[in-house]
Amino acid sequence: AGVEKAVSLPFNPLGNSNAEAAVKSAKGIIIKMLEGRAENWDLYLDVVFARLPNELKDYSQVKAVLPDQEIDVKTLKKKIKRIDKILVPAIREQIVKTKEADNAYFRKRHKILEKPFPIGSSVMIKNVDKNKKTDPNYEGPFSVYGYTKNGSYILQDKSNAFLSRDIPTSHIKLISEDGIPTEEKQNVYVVQSILNHSGEAPNHKYLVRWEGYDSSWDSWEPPSMFDGTEAIATYWARRNAGQPSSEGKKQKLPKTVNKRKVESRQEKSVRRKARIAAITSK
Repeated sequence: AGVEKAVSLPFNPLGNSNAEAAVKSAKGIIIKMLEGRAENWDLYLDVVFARLPNELKDYSQVKAVLPDQEIDVKTLKKKIKRIDKILVPAIREQIVKTKEADNAYFRKRHKILEKPFPIGSSVMIKNVDKNKKTDPNYEGPFSVYGYTKNGSYILQDKSNAFLSRDIPTSHIKLISEDGIPTEEKQNVYVVQSILNHSGEAPNHKYLVRWEGYDSSWDSWEPPSMFDGTEAIATYWARRNAGQPSSEGKKQKLPKTVNKRKVESRQEKSVRRKARIAAITSK
């Protein structure tokens, strides 16, 4: 009938969580069947032991005290039929509802999608390097280029450069399935460094050296022209290094910018193909 039997050691019934869960379920079912008549709870039990379940005694050698009256087979069959008709379907329905609710909560908590974000959609990614409350929670925007076999995402920035790492679904926030507008991808340049600033806060402008261009291309740009705040934060951290803050405390030292170059996916693919070709040619 789909009823699972759970047992535990007689001298320590509290040591088996399965048995305790079964007792809890049985108690809940009996309470529903009482319909407000709590004093009739024993009518729904075939055998009642006149001992407390939490006594630390070994009952393995104790025989159950059964009633002298013989069991009426017809009455027993009616009870079993009632269990199969009412209790078992109710338990099954409750189990299904609980599983569906747990599954929905798990998928929501872990941001599991029925369908992945479409190729070309515009997304933001979680700022894993955040170390201050004022740092942004998300970075971007980026566009979805593809997927890995593990379900992570391959992303590109506005300059169509690949991110050096794959991004899991839990770190992605969808902005638009239409992707980054074409006009935003045009005339996109990478900041090599900020050289100087002008004006008073909060109306600063920054002298920018662009990656791949010489000093003749340096230009003054307002903060609104930057896609993120990392370049500006790095500039101020390096400029104020070692100087006391307005509260008299020493400023935190900036992070190093001499980062190890990480190969892009294209570079890895070219190197792997060259290695395979060298092996096969031998």
